[in-house]
Amino acid sequence: MNACSMTSIVFDFDDTLFEMVPNMLPFANKMFQTGIRYEDCYTFNLSLLFGRTDDEIDHMFHQFCMSDDHKKMVPTPGMHKALQYVSSKYNAVHIATARKSKAEIARSMHNALVQHDMMKYMQRVFMGSSKGAVCKRVGAVAFVDDAPHNIEDVATDSPKTTRILVDRPWNQDYKEDVIRITSGYDILNIL
Repeated sequence: MNACSMTSIVFDFDDTLFEMVPNMLPFANKMFQTGIRYEDCYTFNLSLLFGRTDDEIDHMFHQFCMSDDHKKMVPTPGMHKALQYVSSKYNAVHIATARKSKAEIARSMHNALVQHDMMKYMQRVFMGSSKGAVCKRVGAVAFVDDAPHNIEDVATDSPKTTRILVDRPWNQDYKEDVIRITSGYDILNIL
């Protein structure tokens, strides 16, 4: 079957499938000697949030991905159940992540998915690609993410795709045409 003729669902990884920021913050605060709390995360832009360069944030994130703190990440509540549900209803479940395609970072994601028995639901992981382009390529009927700029990217490139936004402190001002959820359990009532 051609990928474009499939009915697919695309999920983001960080702060969508997994609770990344709550685990990354203590690591970043220690590295940068800051005291940022989860509720202080008013922006998705970590360089702005921490007052650091993009290179410093990339270095911190790479170190975090290799750390025990990354291994402690847990799935967002209800996401395992949501994956189980959508994988039985749709032809394919994919991940599209902004994480750069480096072997050790891909391995850290894979390990988290395996550790939490979620890898079995995934057909493909797209790393570092435009999420709008991924949704268009796989013919996604729905896209789930926490970042408004990714929701907008999908609205532009794949306008028929249902856009679902995971409620986070950094996306409270986003009011566009989107379905907002607080957990994976909400997906069971939407799709």
